[in-house]
Amino acid sequence: MQVFKKSTKISWSAKKPFNLGGIKDLSFSEIKIRAKFATPYSSLVDVEKLKEVFPVKNNLKIEIVEGELLCQGEKMEEFRDKGTEIIVAVTAITVFAK
Repeated sequence: MQVFKKSTKISWSAKKPFNLGGIKDLSFSEIKIRAKFATPYSSLVDVEKLKEVFPVKNNLKIEIVEGELLCQGEKMEEFRDKGTEIIVAVTAITVFAK
């Protein structure tokens, strides 16, 4: 899915040292991430592959729930679309820092 390719790019930039509100050099061991994904076809989501895009591995919790937001669009050959269905996944990500 395209959204996960974009997440991969975001995760690489997140691996740089943190500077959150004046907190410098926050290590990944001091961070917890909770991510909740709502998507149609939730049973098809590869959670292990999804975990790869997050910079924190030990304190990571991912929850996948069924959620419906499907729309009809246009099939665009240049994007190698297989159909006209637009699938929207909604994600809430919470980051906790010590």
